[in-house]
Amino acid sequence: MPIRWVTPATLPPRPELPDRPPLADGVDPARAVVRGKVLHVVDGDTLLVGASIGPLWVRLAGVDAYERGRPGSRAAHLWALGQQILAEQCLGRMVFGCWDSLQPTLDRFGRAIFYLGRVDDLHDVNRGMILRGGGRAWRRGTYSRRSEFEGVEALARWLSAGVWGL
Repeated sequence: MPIRWVTPATLPPRPELPDRPPLADGVDPARAVVRGKVLHVVDGDTLLVGASIGPLWVRLAGVDAYERGRPGSRAAHLWALGQQILAEQCLGRMVFGCWDSLQPTLDRFGRAIFYLGRVDDLHDVNRGMILRGGGRAWRRGTYSRRSEFEGVEALARWLSAGVWGL
């Protein structure tokens, strides 16, 4: 079934989210606050989820991926690699999102900040992005899984996974 690409211009207004997230750290389907199908992957840490509350732009908690650079540049290549790794993990699949109790609910661009897990096999998408070298552990601010993600990044570097192998 082909994916229908959605642009920001065709989206309905962004749904309202609670001011403060419930305590839910990590990927646990029992504590999921949203469920939906991944419709579009923007880069290695941003995607569009068709959730029951409506289309929702999601930022992966604890993951920092490369931004789009000029065409042909190294940054553009690393951005495309991160986008590909995230798409392989979850594009077109059902996911659930859990808040991090130490993070705000939304970032400065209005994206919901979540730990994502796949519904079918409970795969931790955030951890998978770092382990596969599609992004690195977020170094700014505080979040509950920081030491875990920094350890996973060290392993990915040692394995020369993804961006670390270039």
